[in-house]
Amino acid sequence: MTRRMLACLLVLAWLGACRSTPRRDEFGWPADVQGDVVMPTDAGKAPLPVTCPVHGWLTLQLEDGGEPRTVCAPDLPVWGVGPLTPISLTLPDNGVVADNRTHRQWQLAPLLQPMTWQEASQACDDLNLGDKRDWRLPTLAELITIVDFARSEPAVALPFDATPGEVLWSAVRTPIGTSLVLGNAAWTLDFSYGLAAPEPLDQRHSVRCVRADASPATMPAQRFSVDTPSAVIDHVTRLEWDPGSPAADHTGYQAIGYCRHMNKGGMGWHNADVRELASLLDRSRVNPALPEGLVMPGNVHVQSGNFVPELDSHWQVDFVTGVIALADNSVAEALHCVRPACGNGLCGTDETAQNCPLDCQPMVQMPAGTVWMGCDGQRAACGKDDSKPQSVHVEAFAIDPYEATVLQWQQCALAGICRDLGLIVQPGSSWPFGVWQPVNLVSWQDARKFCQHWRGKGYDLPTQAQWERAARGTCEAAGLEPGDPSCAAAMRAYPWGQEAPDCSRALYNTGKEVAAFADCAAAGGCGCGTGRLADVGTHLAGDAPGGVHDLAGGVAEWTVGPEGQGAVTRGGSFLSGAAGLRASLRVEGDGSPAVGVGFRCVKGPSSR
Repeated sequence: MTRRMLACLLVLAWLGACRSTPRRDEFGWPADVQGDVVMPTDAGKAPLPVTCPVHGWLTLQLEDGGEPRTVCAPDLPVWGVGPLTPISLTLPDNGVVADNRTHRQWQLAPLLQPMTWQEASQACDDLNLGDKRDWRLPTLAELITIVDFARSEPAVALPFDATPGEVLWSAVRTPIGTSLVLGNAAWTLDFSYGLAAPEPLDQRHSVRCVRADASPATMPAQRFSVDTPSAVIDHVTRLEWDPGSPAADHTGYQAIGYCRHMNKGGMGWHNADVRELASLLDRSRVNPALPEGLVMPGNVHVQSGNFVPELDSHWQVDFVTGVIALADNSVAEALHCVRPACGNGLCGTDETAQNCPLDCQPMVQMPAGTVWMGCDGQRAACGKDDSKPQSVHVEAFAIDPYEATVLQWQQCALAGICRDLGLIVQPGSSWPFGVWQPVNLVSWQDARKFCQHWRGKGYDLPTQAQWERAARGTCEAAGLEPGDPSCAAAMRAYPWGQEAPDCSRALYNTGKEVAAFADCAAAGGCGCGTGRLADVGTHLAGDAPGGVHDLAGGVAEWTVGPEGQGAVTRGGSFLSGAAGLRASLRVEGDGSPAVGVGFRCVKGPSSR
């Protein structure tokens, strides 16, 4: 057992000795809070005056050497960026990594020299990086946005530099009235796996500073509302929660199917993952560490849908203390069910759609146009598997912005349409570890059944021409006539353009060539070195124009040939080298399930 895990156990043991919560004022806020919107108010309650300079931060009175001190101590979910909204990290520029979705800028490499919390805070205040001087300690919620819970040692999202065992300070302090057995403390996040726990202020850890790169959005006037007796809507994260008593008799993998078989106000529920559970925490409170008025059982350790197979463990969020830790799969724990809050007036406009959960995203409209398919032989070496050069007119159609996810496949299986993958665990498979990963190990016939019968009339796998049109553009979009010979050279070599692949654009094999997943351990580069798939939409720098994600890398995608025949994959996968991501490349198969092969659906007429 590591020192970090032992510290988490000490915090859990503290629960029996410390049960106090901050004193509340007449508005229901902690009495010592004078901050900018701490939590959106319940109906009839007014927010306190804004004195904290950073949007969404609390102003808490803390005990510091016996003298009370008022500081900004934040920890709301980043507004407009729910747990289901993928991060979009750009390549480092002068030591800075930008997240385009959260509008945060981060240090590429943390300040590794051990320092106390106060020294870490001062180090960020003094930092001059990228010609910016407004760096600060990150909130715990901000740190969680760059954790990759599918990785370990380190569990930080690419392209960040990280050292295994790295523990980083956050700005979030334990509030007055909730003194821990550890003494005055602040929350830390261990990037070996993603553990979150408070540590004494005089401990020495590293820090990765952050700054906001845009003006904050306006918070909703009310965070939680009861949509129906069986649903609580979170207007910040746009999630719908089942407020009923959680099930407490499931262990590890046994819990996977519980929520997806639940029918309360419809289907579509899943076991909440660690980010979704953490988004509910209010670290100005303990016992429970949940916002006041949130009607969900808070006296439980709640298991998430995230697993760490190599440790035979799953992630656990403690609703009493706020600690995020690992628990053995043999332990029976509670779980909470959640689903995207689609159809609740949260995702009905273009302005809000981009920040809504994945299942709420509309299809991307592709206007009619002419695409020059195939390899033109001028910019890259053409291989036997590249499609032949030809000009094809493609009628207007719509395409899914993301590949089909594990969660969507689960819903189709529950309807009796798709084959239930059960607890199939195969190397490289997303099943059952991440509901927002692309489903793979699905046959060509089953993928077509999903589109045609689960999605409905008019849906199908894309034709090869439709797929290339989405990935490469059209002559008309390039300002050229369809018959212009230069149109072939104007087509994009990759979905994002002509630039060579990198790990901000696609999840692919950066090491030696592999013939199968079993070769990845020796090659070392599969999935940009992770050896695994990632959540859909996590490589936004590789988007095709219009917002079609992951057309290159991740999973290769099934397409159909003329007259709906021919099982052909396009786009390459996390096992493919850079050359395998060319948009002109086509790989014929027999339609059998394979590691690294998934799909997405289209709606509209076929090409002619």
